[in-house]
Amino acid sequence: MYGATGDGDLVELKETLFAKEVDLQDFLTKHPALLAGDQMNPTDPRRFVLITAEAGVAIKEAGSDYFSLDHLFIDQDGIPTLVEVERSTDTRGRREVVGQLLEYAANACAYWNVEKLRDAFERRCKAAYLSPGDELAKLRTAPDIDPETIWEKVAQNLKQERLRLVFLSDKFSPETQRIIEFLNRQMENSEAFAVEVPQYTGGGMRTLVPRVLNPSVLQADRRAIAAGRAEAWTAERFYDDLSSLCGPEVVQVFRTIHDWAEGQPLLTTYFGRGKSDGSITVAYAGDNTVIVTLWTYGRVEIDFEYLIKSHQFKPDVKRQELRERLMSGSTLDIPEARIDKRPSIQWSDLTDAKNIKALLASVEWVAQELVSTEGAAKP
Repeated sequence: MYGATGDGDLVELKETLFAKEVDLQDFLTKHPALLAGDQMNPTDPRRFVLITAEAGVAIKEAGSDYFSLDHLFIDQDGIPTLVEVERSTDTRGRREVVGQLLEYAANACAYWNVEKLRDAFERRCKAAYLSPGDELAKLRTAPDIDPETIWEKVAQNLKQERLRLVFLSDKFSPETQRIIEFLNRQMENSEAFAVEVPQYTGGGMRTLVPRVLNPSVLQADRRAIAAGRAEAWTAERFYDDLSSLCGPEVVQVFRTIHDWAEGQPLLTTYFGRGKSDGSITVAYAGDNTVIVTLWTYGRVEIDFEYLIKSHQFKPDVKRQELRERLMSGSTLDIPEARIDKRPSIQWSDLTDAKNIKALLASVEWVAQELVSTEGAAKP
């Protein structure tokens, strides 16, 4: 491997082992991209934000932390990602290294909760003078993330024991890699990755080249690409998942909205194709402009961001009118600063008859506004 200098010269870079494990850990703390999320899932690259380094793990209810995990991240789907960093010169046996992370994961599922993780994240941000909102915004390509939605997804994943285990090293032995590949193939809710980060140095330069070593995972992704998009959710799957995640009461609330929308001539509904989270989209039947989206994690999204693309709702004043209609005669709270984003409503707020009436009336008004200007010239 060669590196180019500013003068156009080439410098030979040779693979060099890390002198200390903490060096690799420090790089990962500052640069989550070393997890190679684009290689883990080429069809939907993973983006990561650090919750905390040295995450404590208890081994009994209400017990103090017994283990210390090297790094804990979450991705854009709120999946807790547990990372253990080991140098290739680690004298421990490969079974001990793999068994250690499995033990951490088992106890994390038993004794972690979303409040513990959120508190650790906010303490890290405070210590580093960072905004928690800005940090979470790194999980999206657009800065419209709803922090509450992310934390609800984290809670959902913990409840379902959906984790990602990452073994990270500067070099893996074939034997260790084989164990991790086998482990990943046997997992249903969770997944395991071997991420190798070799270091190349020379002429005062240093280069790190992360790569995922699970061929079976990459082959599965290629098959997914060849097969096209994921299969759409069905009503049975959507409502079963919704009930298991949020309880039976929310099913009645969402069925009320869904059934009402299905009976409206100006509206159409369809199920999403999300890998982890199911959705029902309510859209204007004329051109499929999305109005609201119902999610299996129990929130109803008001899709101002999509409405802004229509001629009628491009002006701020029209989206402001929609906000006022949603809040008029109800206790719903839609922040004015988010009328170009996708703010969401917690399902429990819609158990109040006034609130669900305001929501349905507002959706109907949007459809009528869209049909009244259908065919209008775009600016």
